[in-house]
Amino acid sequence: MDQQRDKRIECKNGTLIIPFHDDGFQRKMLIFKKKILGIVKKALREIRAAERRGECEPDASKHWERLAKEFNWLFGPDACQIVFGTDLISAEMLTEFLDKLDPYIDEWASKLLEEQRAKQHFRK
Repeated sequence: MDQQRDKRIECKNGTLIIPFHDDGFQRKMLIFKKKILGIVKKALREIRAAERRGECEPDASKHWERLAKEFNWLFGPDACQIVFGTDLISAEMLTEFLDKLDPYIDEWASKLLEEQRAKQHFRK
């Protein structure tokens, strides 16, 4: 891993280190987004079904545990603790974090593309 190119984000409870330069991270991010979408859709279906049955407070904690597990899979052990200060996250917490992260990802992706283009230019 190229530690000089790791991206660091200061969070509530420490520093989140993202190996953005690593091609594997970008693939993992795509897989993560698909998994998250599936988890959230399933949680919403179950919550709506519980509400139709008259349950006033449907329990979605198992889904939020899965969100946390996937978040830690992508960003590393204890990432939920570092970013959110808890081991259990909700879809709202995740959405807020990803919305804040998007501009950085765009910037990092642009720089990565520039580097790749420069390398290809010198190979010609």
